[in-house]
Amino acid sequence: MSSAVWRRNADVYKSSSEEKRPALRNQIWTNQLRREKQFEHKHHGDYIVQTDLLRPVHIRAEEQAEKGVRKKSEKEYKCRKAQRKQRVVLVASLHTQVTADVQAARVPSLRVEMALKLKGIEYEYIEEDMNNKSTLLLESNPVHKKVPVLLHNGKPIAESLVILEYINETWENGPSILPRSPYDRAMARFWANFLDDTCLPACMKAFLSEGEEQVKAKEEVQELLKFLDNELNGKKFFGGERIGFVDIAGNVLAYWCVIIAELVGIELITDDKFPHLCTWMEVYLNSSLIKEHMPDREKLADSLRARFQKTG
Repeated sequence: MSSAVWRRNADVYKSSSEEKRPALRNQIWTNQLRREKQFEHKHHGDYIVQTDLLRPVHIRAEEQAEKGVRKKSEKEYKCRKAQRKQRVVLVASLHTQVTADVQAARVPSLRVEMALKLKGIEYEYIEEDMNNKSTLLLESNPVHKKVPVLLHNGKPIAESLVILEYINETWENGPSILPRSPYDRAMARFWANFLDDTCLPACMKAFLSEGEEQVKAKEEVQELLKFLDNELNGKKFFGGERIGFVDIAGNVLAYWCVIIAELVGIELITDDKFPHLCTWMEVYLNSSLIKEHMPDREKLADSLRARFQKTG
């Protein structure tokens, strides 16, 4: 009973005569019990339907059905909202016809795609035009404004090697991309960074230089490649018997750099100098997962030819 009703009943009770008070008191309690029994509460799933028992049956049924539908639609909306938050979205540049200047976006994007495929993760793909960057990319990666960007639970993760680690730590299904041993994980990170920060810049210097400068730059690259060749001695892949973190990071060396070297006209990686590295490249590029997702060799060469092929 509300406070207003209590006050009103109290005023009536006080103003009545002594002989009328017993009957009035009984009437007040009767009305209160009647109000309490007016509503019936029933549990339906995870919500409660309140029914006014004094209303006509067909009206009560309509109201109950309306409340049930409203609760169901609210639950479905929350479920869809949660699914949208939990979805995996890859913003990358993989399928559009690109020039040599945009190939830099394609290499790291392919790393993330291969990691998602390797782990068997379903994801939504959004193709990014690097010549006309979208608001989604600029908001998701405001620091570098580059692809790839992985959106998970509505939160963006940038930088391909960082994304690979995030994928491995977030999804336990499928083969592990990084080794389980802390030491082996640290070494995998070391060699992946060695590829990105040391080998690839040295390769680009050799590809873009000429004459004696190119000869010297080529020798510097080959000195670096000896370290990778030694690391692969006795191994099928960098991580052992399965494709892993360093192998995926080495996409660019196994595919892009070989094509560019042919366009430039230099022998960079040969069987006699780097037997273990050449064996790894052959096994890696012919594995089903990698072979399926690598870009067409001829089309890739065409996109790179204008920048790297020597004329005359």
